[in-house]
Amino acid sequence: DCDFTGPFNCSAEMKWTWSRFSYLCRRVRADCRPGDSVGECFEYFGSRNAINLYTQGQPSSSLARELENRLSRITDPEAAQYAASLYSHINFQRFYASDLQYKRATLYLLYIAVVFTAVTAIYSIYVLPTMSSLFELIEQEMSEGFFLMANYGWVLSLFVVAVLLLSLIIGFKLKRAFNLSSGFSRSFIIRLFAFPSIKRAHARIVEALRYPVESISPAPPFGDKPVDSLVSRHLDDVGRSNMCVATEMEAIVEREFSVLSKSCEKQIRYITIFVGILIAYLLSQFLVTAYIPIFYSGEAI
Repeated sequence: DCDFTGPFNCSAEMKWTWSRFSYLCRRVRADCRPGDSVGECFEYFGSRNAINLYTQGQPSSSLARELENRLSRITDPEAAQYAASLYSHINFQRFYASDLQYKRATLYLLYIAVVFTAVTAIYSIYVLPTMSSLFELIEQEMSEGFFLMANYGWVLSLFVVAVLLLSLIIGFKLKRAFNLSSGFSRSFIIRLFAFPSIKRAHARIVEALRYPVESISPAPPFGDKPVDSLVSRHLDDVGRSNMCVATEMEAIVEREFSVLSKSCEKQIRYITIFVGILIAYLLSQFLVTAYIPIFYSGEAI
């Protein structure tokens, strides 16, 4: 049995991760006695040094922190312990697995941005001045294409850089979906650019995870809560039947996380294709303008 009367060891790092939240809920299910406060259980086990095993090397989540705080504030011990037992059955490790797959797609986009920036810098610093000198040497007027690239190519390059930066911002904003940040859908970038399937899947996951505490102690409406509350209505119906609510929560989270992961990867893939075509066009212009003086010099000779 747990003794919650002694002093707590407050040296443990206060970092709210899904692994920490899941561990605390499992401890409540295993060790808390009927009538024990879930808040005191969380405080006791969350302040021990062993909690670092569930926080190091993993990102914090504002939703995990929200759920832990709301569970701690529930005054009915029986209801709070029941809600914690529901969370203890969910495998939160899939959040990190999906995040790893998405990171690879985002890193590829970052690699493209770095390569393009390096090529553009080399072209502007070394190639253009050399080619301009060659035109003067062979006493030929600059071609229209070379003149445009020499004088206004920076505008096109700046446009491509802006597209790359926007793409990277979208990519890193989408990454927050895998950590289930509670304010994800309130972001202007997400509202404007994210696929509807991404926002819908994220909202359903958040609604499913909030269901145990919402059903006990409803909070004011959140900006990322869907209007129809389909998930909550379904879980209410499951609770009135002989089915296990925790099993259905797990099934909903697993399915919607699969949708979320595939939709985010698809959006990044489309962005990468668009950026790739744009960069390929600009590089082709670089090559054409670089070789034009060579053709002219051949004719002059």
